[in-house]
Amino acid sequence: MIKEHTQSTVTGEHELDETDPHAILRDVIARTQPEQLIDSGGPLTISQLPRDLTASEAFVEFVKQYDWPSQLNADGMKPATEYESDEAFWQAVWHRDAPDYLNNFVHWYLTEPKDEYSLQDTYALKPALHRAYVVAPEFMHALHEAMREVYEVDKPIGHVDDVLIDNPDTVHAAHMAYKLFGRLVTKHDTAILSDMHLSHIRLSHEVKPIDDLHNYFFM
Repeated sequence: MIKEHTQSTVTGEHELDETDPHAILRDVIARTQPEQLIDSGGPLTISQLPRDLTASEAFVEFVKQYDWPSQLNADGMKPATEYESDEAFWQAVWHRDAPDYLNNFVHWYLTEPKDEYSLQDTYALKPALHRAYVVAPEFMHALHEAMREVYEVDKPIGHVDDVLIDNPDTVHAAHMAYKLFGRLVTKHDTAILSDMHLSHIRLSHEVKPIDDLHNYFFM
């Protein structure tokens, strides 16, 4: 039997398996430390971001289009559910019988931001998802690839709980991203989405401000 060739890169004191999305994600977390983005509560405001990011022309144009969380536009929303552990969160993502089940939340990981409306890919238009890729692009892309592997292998439940044992860093990263999304939602995000992408569609309901983050996450 011929052993399959595996691409690897030496990173620090270990070899990085470039064919393993979970290993790539672990490496990205170690290098970029995305946990710094969720260390404090409340909205992740512009004043908390690196100056070299917020001063860039691309960021300024992005904010004109998608807005950005502030104490004012994030005020009054019921916070997202806080899960006591990574395992409890993972169960809520995948299992319908879990407390505070996050119906369809996995699509926040399985899609990447897009600017064009598609009925099949509405999660890719979420302003908070776009903002997450602005503040942590490498982390979000690596998590996207790791979660795609989980979803494709398990379709989607199967042996998903094995990830808790085999790749706990992926579970932790998914939980971190959930907390990051919570800091990047404004109560006007549904209106922003409607104005930008759905203006050509006659809506059957009034676009209301977001008042409950938990419910918004699986809208």
